[in-house]
Amino acid sequence: MIFKGLKIALKSLLKQKLTTLLNILGLTLAFFGFLLIMIYLQHELSYDKFNRNYDRIYLLTAKMDQGKPQATLPALLKKEIGNSVPEVDDVVVFHQIPRLEYIHRVDKPNDDYNATPVYASKEVFTAFTFPLVQGNPQTVLSKPFTAVISQSLARKIFGDQNPVGKQILYQRGKSPFTITGVMKDIPSNSSIKTDCFLSFATESEDPNNAANQRSEYNFILAFLLKPGANPDQTAQKIEANSGSMKEDFEGFKKAFHADRVLYLKPFKQVHFTSDGSMAYLNPVNPLFLKIFASVALLILLMAFVNYINLISVQAGKRIHQLGIQRALGATRFQVQLQIIFEAIALALIAFLLATVVVELLGTDMNGILPYQDLPMMNQLDLLLLPTGLAILFGFFAGLYPAYLLSSAEPTKILHGEVHFSGNGKILRATLTTLQLVISTALIIGAFTIHRQLNYWKNFDTGLSPNNVIYLQTDGSITQHSRAFAEELLKDQQITNYTYSAFVPGQVQMSWGRDVNEQRIKIWAWPVDERFLDFFHIQIDQGRAFSQNMEADRNDLIVNEKAVQNFGWKDPLDVTFPALGGDGHVIGVAKNVTYSSLREQLQPMVFWLTDNPVWQRYILLKVRPGNLTQTTQYIKNTWAKFSSAPPPSIGFLDQKYASLYSRENKLANFIQFGTLMSLLIALIGIIGLVTYLTQKRAKEIALRKTNGASTMQILALLNQSFIRWIGIAVVIAVPVAWYFMHQWLQNFAYRTNLPWWIFISAGLIVLSVCLLVINYFSYKAANTNPVDSLRNE
Repeated sequence: MIFKGLKIALKSLLKQKLTTLLNILGLTLAFFGFLLIMIYLQHELSYDKFNRNYDRIYLLTAKMDQGKPQATLPALLKKEIGNSVPEVDDVVVFHQIPRLEYIHRVDKPNDDYNATPVYASKEVFTAFTFPLVQGNPQTVLSKPFTAVISQSLARKIFGDQNPVGKQILYQRGKSPFTITGVMKDIPSNSSIKTDCFLSFATESEDPNNAANQRSEYNFILAFLLKPGANPDQTAQKIEANSGSMKEDFEGFKKAFHADRVLYLKPFKQVHFTSDGSMAYLNPVNPLFLKIFASVALLILLMAFVNYINLISVQAGKRIHQLGIQRALGATRFQVQLQIIFEAIALALIAFLLATVVVELLGTDMNGILPYQDLPMMNQLDLLLLPTGLAILFGFFAGLYPAYLLSSAEPTKILHGEVHFSGNGKILRATLTTLQLVISTALIIGAFTIHRQLNYWKNFDTGLSPNNVIYLQTDGSITQHSRAFAEELLKDQQITNYTYSAFVPGQVQMSWGRDVNEQRIKIWAWPVDERFLDFFHIQIDQGRAFSQNMEADRNDLIVNEKAVQNFGWKDPLDVTFPALGGDGHVIGVAKNVTYSSLREQLQPMVFWLTDNPVWQRYILLKVRPGNLTQTTQYIKNTWAKFSSAPPPSIGFLDQKYASLYSRENKLANFIQFGTLMSLLIALIGIIGLVTYLTQKRAKEIALRKTNGASTMQILALLNQSFIRWIGIAVVIAVPVAWYFMHQWLQNFAYRTNLPWWIFISAGLIVLSVCLLVINYFSYKAANTNPVDSLRNE
């Protein structure tokens, strides 16, 4: 019966070519957008669920500075806790190496292989579900200088050879790591993203390493709790049994007037944390996911509205055909069923077309949504749900037309006594206005997001990225850092240089220090003596670093925020430990933005050091133009000092832009949603204009016969549409203002919402709609009135 009903429905649809075509176009666009968004959301919502201990893993966080959570802590805490907390099964320590992008084979040290190594303690393979292909999960990372690499990295480096027992380097000139295991590639929906685990024992068994310093807040501690353990009570026990760290936590509680410092955050919440504490794990803002889901539903709603509108305007024609069927013996239920089957058939056809388009274009949509090899056709579960939704969509979309077209008695239909007016007009006006509200609101959203991105782009961070390039160093370069830099300055295109541990925008070192009987947490930036002059950073109190390194080595310059937060009345008398002995504060620098503008500025210290370990990057100021020649000179100079291939050269302005990649994705997505909504709305308007011009063909002909001009006819046909657009703008403006205002509250540094954004959105919708309306109206207005009257 179902297939017979679908067959009859298809025959009926073929008789209504224009309406069917418009409906298929609108539904295909809607399902295309919906499927793209659904695939992305399914991927995001599945994060970390592949871990068998998904519900038992927690990250240890600390609330210190004004209650702001921080998830990097001293690794020493694991050793201090020991076995004193019975609720804890395992503790895994992670340490991400900030600048590490390559590893090398010991037997081919000049070959670079892209990789993202992370230090991890031996428990990583028992607490997390990272299956090993080779190696014992209990012991594979138990010894110093051992490593586990992924299958894809093993193939990249060693081809078909067995990698176990072979050695790799993560930095030339350092001790090699022996590969003791191979793991399956970590899924793309994992918060822990790496293709190479280095044994944390390498760091923890070195007494001089930061892993054994209570002041180094640079490590991630993941706790696997026993089944049924209370995470809140466990966190309090961890704090109470923290050994030498307990003194630090007591200092933080006193400094920040807090009852406790340590908390356990469920690992399943990590990917959806937007407070900045999990930035190194690349979380997604849950607000973004809500926006994506809302846009997907709005697109479907617009297609739903379109279908009802287009079927309703054809009611006058369809009613006679259905009246004849009723007169020949068809029951009302059979007629209703046919109309519903037509809607379901259209929805399934559109869904099939949309699925094919997604499969063909999905991987090319990375500029809109961050797809990571998610083929639609290979995931049955991703197809079954939307197929069911397509059938439900067709069913509900067909209910109202089924009721409308089957409500009249056959005898009245055949005698021409049935007319659709009044409520039908109100319904069409309401549905069309709803579509225009959605389109207008999305345009306002697109304008607001672009305005916020431009605000960030033009914000004066105090560290101008213009004409600044940077490259990573290696051991050979840092051993001759001064000579390498002076050689670079021989090129007239290069005007200045400085060495730094971090590139602006990615400072990743925090210190916990005792200063004037106060426990503080402060971000630290190791730099050379040229750094402040290189970026023209102004000094508010004291002085800048001397160009004579010997005079100021290990000294400090703090920012204004540190002085303000810690209440230092005379900051130039402050002394606290750096990493090479006590450092003296010799100056206070004007605040500069060293991280994302999403978060509030934090206390920070410039630490002067010439230790090669912290000369991770060299930044160069170059003259505009001739960049190809300049980069080639840099590569040639590199070859004079290092046998390793030169690293890729980065541009600081692009590095800054990458900090807001999520917002750029959102902007592209909202543009995509806006385009989809406008196209769907325009398809509906085309149907309405076509219907209205056909319905009023006799009226138009009579008016032209009586002397009405083409412009007067156009004005007549535009009246109702202009009224609908005006009502839509009035409704959309406060709704869009509310939601975009709420979105902007997520950022510490944000733009405003000027009036012209709302006016511009309304004018765009008005202009685009009138262009389409007048195109079809113009054709109707110029039709020969004699032909129209003859057809009547």
